[in-house]
Amino acid sequence: MASESPIGDNLARLRHARGLTQEQLAAASNVSVGVITGLEQHRKAGARWATLQRLANALGVALPSLVTPPALLAEPGDTAGGSDLVELRRALTGTDDLLGDTLVEPEETTPTEQIATSVDAAWSSYQRGEFTTVLHQLPTLIGDARRAAHAENDPDHAWRLLSYCFSAAAGIAVMRGHSDLALTAVERAAAAGRRAASPLAVAAGAIFGSWILLKQGRYDDSEALAVSAAERAEPSFTHGSRAEMATFGNLMINASCAAVRAGATERAADHLSVARAAASRHGIDGIDHWAVFGPRVVGMYAACNAAEAGDLDTAITAAERVPDAIGGQLPRTWEARYRLNVAYACSELGRGDQAVALLAQARTLAPEWIRLHPLGHTVVRDQLTRSNRPSDQLAALAAHLNVA
Repeated sequence: MASESPIGDNLARLRHARGLTQEQLAAASNVSVGVITGLEQHRKAGARWATLQRLANALGVALPSLVTPPALLAEPGDTAGGSDLVELRRALTGTDDLLGDTLVEPEETTPTEQIATSVDAAWSSYQRGEFTTVLHQLPTLIGDARRAAHAENDPDHAWRLLSYCFSAAAGIAVMRGHSDLALTAVERAAAAGRRAASPLAVAAGAIFGSWILLKQGRYDDSEALAVSAAERAEPSFTHGSRAEMATFGNLMINASCAAVRAGATERAADHLSVARAAASRHGIDGIDHWAVFGPRVVGMYAACNAAEAGDLDTAITAAERVPDAIGGQLPRTWEARYRLNVAYACSELGRGDQAVALLAQARTLAPEWIRLHPLGHTVVRDQLTRSNRPSDQLAALAAHLNVA
């Protein structure tokens, strides 16, 4: 037997906190009273992702607040991230700059080339979904890059590396449930990028900023930031570098994700069409720190956006058309996220075996990451509810995600 879904209890708690009746919430969300009642009384274990998104929007919360067990919703000061998150917070919000205590002797700094090598290694770990490893590395890296930036030797390069560290910190913080700290990291990344006179570093901060706003349920703000940053960073389609094209394309993908969450599916398709043109010009799939881009990436997001919009048949069709990666491999977390969205579509369409197989692939690709994603918990719980005798594969997934 599956444990009760947290959705019903979360929904009732959030609705009561806002003083809404079920009828008022139904009117605000365009979701029937019957669905709301069924969820709150645990007669329904779940609902379509698009339905849950409308409920979250009406309640003014991000989707994870509605679908995630309370124990997984980390808050500042709790045990999620432990002392390591405290150290990251200290690194992000140090007082040296406020106090003017930034005089650094050259012999006190780590060579910039050594910092760059460590930053590259941290980003590689990040893209593999090894967030705990990166969480351990970042406080020291931020300190080293900050001291190098305030020294006389090659400060522009050091400021750029510091900006990259702050962007990674933003990603780690939001994955741990600390979106406000993540936004602080984005602000630091943009400021350091400007000090480095690096438009790409500034744009990288905007990529993470729009993603964090998306996670907070601020879809209009997320889309506006992504589009504005893309307009500033738009490269020449004949002379733009691959890094510039990838950064621009990432921003347009983020804009499409925000638009589809807001229900603006036509605008989302327009944004993704622009990203597809950039991917065609980019020519290959690959990773450059924060920039993950290429024809396969755009194809994956066409499927993911359709699943987010509740257009499940289109999601499956789009998934069947996703091309293989050209010229390189994509991050494990990106491949896992794609499989998770397609697994959700399969689950909703009654294709349980396919859903479980895709979830198992996602777990193999990014075992730490999938524990942090609420959609994985939702799909596994749904499959447990539908199954009289769970397969060994489903039971292993349930154990991995701690879904009883």
